[in-house]
Amino acid sequence: MERLWISNRGEVACDAHLGGYGTQELAARPNAKRLDTPLDVWHVATDADRADWRAEIGTDLACETCRFRGGAA
Repeated sequence: MERLWISNRGEVACDAHLGGYGTQELAARPNAKRLDTPLDVWHVATDADRADWRAEIGTDLACETCRFRGGAA
């Protein structure tokens, strides 16, 4: 299962699409479960997050950038 991140603003991103600050934080701490950047706080999506998303939205949780570019269902 792909590691996904959810920001405190509700954005969803994969490791590759965290943006500049998130990518730097992840490079420094590749096993982190939470990333604090100047713009956002990100946490790794849990099974509960994924289930809540599916129940509320009706689709699987996916990186917004990948989904927009056609890389995710």
